[in-house]
Amino acid sequence: MATVPALGKQIYTCGTLRYTKSGLFVLMFWLLWGDFCFTLMERVLPAIFPLYMLGALGANNKTTALLMSIIPNIFGILVGPAVSFKSDRFRSKWGRRIPFIIWTAPVLVLALVGLGFSDFFFRTLQVSTLPELAHIHPMTATLMLIGFFMILFAFMNEFVNSVYWYLFADVVPEQFLGRFLALFRLVGLAAAALFSAFVFPYADTHMHWIFLGGGLLYLIGFSLMCWRVKEGEYPPPDDLGEKPSVFKQASVYIKECFAEPIYILLFLYTMCYALSTTAGIGGTIFMRDGLHISLAQMGAVGAVVSIISMLFQFPSGWLVDKFHALRMMLFMSLFLAPLQIAMFFCMQGFESYILFEGTKLVIFALYGAAGLPLLMTIFPKDKYGQYCSCNGMMKSLAILLGAGLGAAFIDIMTRNGQDKDAYRWMYIWNAGFQVLCTVLLYMIYALWKKHGGDGSYVAPGSALAKQREAEGREAVTVS
Repeated sequence: MATVPALGKQIYTCGTLRYTKSGLFVLMFWLLWGDFCFTLMERVLPAIFPLYMLGALGANNKTTALLMSIIPNIFGILVGPAVSFKSDRFRSKWGRRIPFIIWTAPVLVLALVGLGFSDFFFRTLQVSTLPELAHIHPMTATLMLIGFFMILFAFMNEFVNSVYWYLFADVVPEQFLGRFLALFRLVGLAAAALFSAFVFPYADTHMHWIFLGGGLLYLIGFSLMCWRVKEGEYPPPDDLGEKPSVFKQASVYIKECFAEPIYILLFLYTMCYALSTTAGIGGTIFMRDGLHISLAQMGAVGAVVSIISMLFQFPSGWLVDKFHALRMMLFMSLFLAPLQIAMFFCMQGFESYILFEGTKLVIFALYGAAGLPLLMTIFPKDKYGQYCSCNGMMKSLAILLGAGLGAAFIDIMTRNGQDKDAYRWMYIWNAGFQVLCTVLLYMIYALWKKHGGDGSYVAPGSALAKQREAEGREAVTVS
């Protein structure tokens, strides 16, 4: 990946791809447009679905956790690694990432719209088409339809989440990745601000149309990105041989991903951080019914926080580049557990809500800015997708195991959702796991220093590490 002069113009390269400065701007535009559409679609389900399940349908936390956390993360464990491993080695005239995104888009959107209209579909079938369904309780039938569409959505969305994040490394010249990721976060925050300000306040009254709009925007907008962004050519994969068995592929995957302590610790950190979030499914219910903060107020605060967060992105990126992502994440993690404990005791109304959202803004702006750079600096670059997929699998496994426990914990503390103020116990759950996160990050930091640290770190098991090991053996043989 380099910059070369051509006829008076600088040409920026990424593999076999070549860009002029204007071509690079066009590439950035379409990637950021795709992220804008993807972010809005991804906001719909976690922001609105709990209100639908816990509020309108009266489902309990366990059922909601099953649909929102357990089902998607089963696919994260079963589908994510397989798709990532296959995508790294897939070759087509459209590239190795984009086909997995575009082929799944229509069914994914159908499933998302189906989730939003599940109650409407049942009433239509029951009254107009299949009156024999009249004996089925509407709640039961609606939950069955929701379960079907959630399984379909989670399966298709896992294809996108397994390859979308690797597309950037395949098409963006390396010298622009830092600035691109800063812009990427800015666009995501802008989309979140627009959603909070103009969409979320209508979650109770226009839920169906929000699901429909999110689906159509994704289908049209994301498809445009896939059409306009071109992948380059990749050398044929040579690490598995011809027609490798499933067993051999799985063996290579497991052996490589779990061979080094630093990667195992990073996977454990990811699991603990994911577990810290599994009791927060009723957060909106706590704010609305426990603290009596309206959806409009939450939306307004969320929009302001998102806008202010945008101003933090470039300074946060600069700090990460200056002090290293691992140092920044370790330092900021020291504040996470105390913040959660303070929220448990002191979150009492709208004023304290604003205060804590502002505090979270600063902490998570710096903490979040280091997340993706941390993976890029620790994992081997030659098989980045493979290691990221394993990290994602560990995250899904943690959520799968923790969602039921977190929901059961909240059900006990809230007496099955009757005591809305008791939802604040989710902060204590978060704090416990975030203490473990800090300990694991310190252990990762120690190993990172052992493997070279600043300017000299070589990812264990990477092609560069193997090359240096071979050179070292040759030097010993010669001497």
